[in-house]
Amino acid sequence: MTAILPRRTLLRCAAAAGTMAMGFAHGETTLVGPENDPTLFVAGPADSETAAWAQLLLPALARGMPEDAALELHYSGGQDGVTAANQFDARAMADGSQVLLFPGCVALAWMAGDSRAQFDIGHFLPLIALASTDVVMMRGGLNAPSRAGPVRLACGTTPQSALTALMALDMLEIPAVPVPPASDPVAAVRAGKLDAVFLHGSNVPRKVRALSDAGLLPSFITGLPIQRGEPPPGHPLHGVPHLLSLLAPVPRSGESRVTAWRALAAASALDLVLALPRLSTASSVANWRRACRTSMASDAIGDEIARRSLFLLSDQETAVAMQLMRTDAPAQLTFRRWLADRVNWRPA
Repeated sequence: MTAILPRRTLLRCAAAAGTMAMGFAHGETTLVGPENDPTLFVAGPADSETAAWAQLLLPALARGMPEDAALELHYSGGQDGVTAANQFDARAMADGSQVLLFPGCVALAWMAGDSRAQFDIGHFLPLIALASTDVVMMRGGLNAPSRAGPVRLACGTTPQSALTALMALDMLEIPAVPVPPASDPVAAVRAGKLDAVFLHGSNVPRKVRALSDAGLLPSFITGLPIQRGEPPPGHPLHGVPHLLSLLAPVPRSGESRVTAWRALAAASALDLVLALPRLSTASSVANWRRACRTSMASDAIGDEIARRSLFLLSDQETAVAMQLMRTDAPAQLTFRRWLADRVNWRPA
């Protein structure tokens, strides 16, 4: 699906709605030439959460475009974003006229060797990223004696974020079995059908409180291993240990497993990424970064980030997260073998 919005129309509508006043305080920045109208590729359909973020970002990014440019939006593929990532990797130009907005879970299909994933996550140059502090909630927490049998974890058998929790429990040598995710995990926990739930993405603190009331405890967090990923005082996850701090020293033979898990956890923690093609020109990268910094400073976007309990990564932190996902060949092979052995999933 494609929507073309002239800049004047876009800004007039935004102003009329009164929801966003996102201009550059120190003058305009040209992102692309008038011969190449800028295009924002959205990894997902028009009713996806990624598309909602795109609509929020548009007015801010449009401020840096030429007066006569039209901002073209492309919604592509399903919720997992694989189709859009394939198209962007194959067709995007290096002149800075095209950017891709995608959720981090797009990388899961690539890591798993899914035949649909023809892109390489290493070909994307991140501009901005939003992340969540993810957590595994369990009945009894890490207190093994309180469990009569294997932990029943809400987790499907295809590449998905909840595998972060399943692989973590394996690494902790806590017996666990994946069961189909419930549409209402709180009700499933209260009914005794679930023992563990992996929380990630928007509104994690609110979900933590709801599941705590249902009888689960925050057991360990799995988010990005950066200082900003540590829950601050007052956060319901403050003081909850990170998985990496719970693991015993890993022998060299087990390093690829930890590397694979770190890649999986990074992909799950990244709620949203805006990226250029890796070989984009230096000037286009600088201009887009400037526009992104300004847009992220806007009240409307800042309020939405806070409402969803996400946090904005710095350029350096985003690079670290992307590097974690670009795992090496041994770790990829380890992850794919684990998928086959653990949930009987194999690439088509």
